[in-house]
Amino acid sequence: MKTLLTNAGWSAAAHLLERGSLVLVSIILSRMLATEGFAAYGYFQMTVSMLAAYAAMGLGVTASKFFAESDQQSGDAMPPLGTLWALSVLSGLLMALVVLLVPSSWFESGLNIPSWLLAVGVFVLSLGVIPGGGILGLEKYVAATWASAASSVIIVVGALVAGRLNSPQSAMSVLIFASLVQTAINSWLVTKVIGLRPLLTGLWIGGFQIRRIFRIAAPMATISLMTSSATWFVGRILLSGPSGHWQFSLYVIGLQWLAIVLYLPGMITRVIFPQLVRVRLIESLNASLQTSVILHQGMMLASITAFVICCIAVVGSPWLMCLYGSHYTSYHWLIMWFMFAALPQAPTGVLGNGIIADNGQWAWLFIIIVWFVLFIVFTWSQKNSGAIGAALSYGLASLIQAVFAYLVAHRRGLIRVGNR
Repeated sequence: MKTLLTNAGWSAAAHLLERGSLVLVSIILSRMLATEGFAAYGYFQMTVSMLAAYAAMGLGVTASKFFAESDQQSGDAMPPLGTLWALSVLSGLLMALVVLLVPSSWFESGLNIPSWLLAVGVFVLSLGVIPGGGILGLEKYVAATWASAASSVIIVVGALVAGRLNSPQSAMSVLIFASLVQTAINSWLVTKVIGLRPLLTGLWIGGFQIRRIFRIAAPMATISLMTSSATWFVGRILLSGPSGHWQFSLYVIGLQWLAIVLYLPGMITRVIFPQLVRVRLIESLNASLQTSVILHQGMMLASITAFVICCIAVVGSPWLMCLYGSHYTSYHWLIMWFMFAALPQAPTGVLGNGIIADNGQWAWLFIIIVWFVLFIVFTWSQKNSGAIGAALSYGLASLIQAVFAYLVAHRRGLIRVGNR
């Protein structure tokens, strides 16, 4: 438990710097830019993240699993880390080319966002997939915090400059540069721990390496596409509805606070994943019991932290909404709805990582498909409700997802009723 809390604490610090800086940037830009300019920045951030997830093809989780296994395997059993990294770079290049080649109207949605900037953003974010997964698998959370700190400083300072220039595109460019700096630091850290030889030795892209990678990456790619696309599709639904730009701006703000509720639970989910992978490699009768204990501890900590953060933020929601400007003040209830909608996701993420570590990525894919379809359908059915309808749809879909995740985990023997 102590190790879990320590790792979660450092991972949370890194994540807090990242998420906190993005929220601070949104506050700065919402006050300094026109509504359409702020919507353009939020839409750019969401679109780049979604397309980068497409390019990642589930390789981030695969990287975490492979790097977690790397210190316990050797020879032919050694994960193909070099091949994995090369595939990630190639997929990022391909996705950037796709963005440049397709009609700009596919992504702009009436907002002023250059296609070339989208392409660069997608490629740069794609470069960070494997180093980020490697940091998680190797459990180098302290060093990674410094990378997040450097990125956060760049983003905030850049937002202040972009706001003074009244330039949403400048803010977008700074976001890309900050991501590039963080990726460079994480890459250096991973290479320092693993060494160049294992990476270069496994650089050959052959049939065996590809099959080994995509046994995990194929279902995880679909999962990444769905989880990243869901919020984007809902955003498009809101943009096409009444007061589209205004409702989308509220939606962007709500998603930021939804993410804050889940930031500590997310860190707990992240840090237990390499532990679950390593436990699975240990052939002993206690492995199953140890897995169950880790999952129970993780779900308990994730649920408690999410609820505490939610309560604190709800109490301060009137003041928090004022930070975005006087025209948002009367919508302080928005934070409350999005935060409570996030609560079912806290324990569900822990269960999901337990299922994936047990090689149940196809089962987890089924659960994500259910969540994705329900979220989109629920939102479309109450399109005229705007951002509040999106929050309610997210919460209901997540609650159903949590039930499915528990049933699958219990069936696989990952959870023991009455276990302590």
